[in-house]
Amino acid sequence: MARFGRGIVMAVANLSVGIFCVLVGLAPGVVTAVAAYAVMAFGVSVWNVPWGALRQQIVPRPLFGRVLGINRTLTWGLFPVATLAGGFVARIDLRLPFLLAGAVMAMATIIWWRLVTVGTRQAGAEVAAAV
Repeated sequence: MARFGRGIVMAVANLSVGIFCVLVGLAPGVVTAVAAYAVMAFGVSVWNVPWGALRQQIVPRPLFGRVLGINRTLTWGLFPVATLAGGFVARIDLRLPFLLAGAVMAMATIIWWRLVTVGTRQAGAEVAAAV
């Protein structure tokens, strides 16, 4: 991560999640769908590690518990809503939730790309190069 910078790693990981989510929806068979899903899941893991470290680094210590609580409340609170929405969309076509989610994820990543890459650097939250 020190080679590319935390922001770039996070942005590329998120973009890959969006792209491979779309590829899951477009997969012609089970093997290609599972392979695309595996890469997508890897991208989520690559995002989560630097995101957790970044959050610890930029959030003031007295506020960290509240920030983490709000983050988890929103994330876990939206899961049922997203599940219901995905279920309704899947009634049209089972692959459509992957296509829509991937497209939204990729577009969102492109929109906030500069915030993650430049903002991380400006906040002084980049990982120092290994010596």
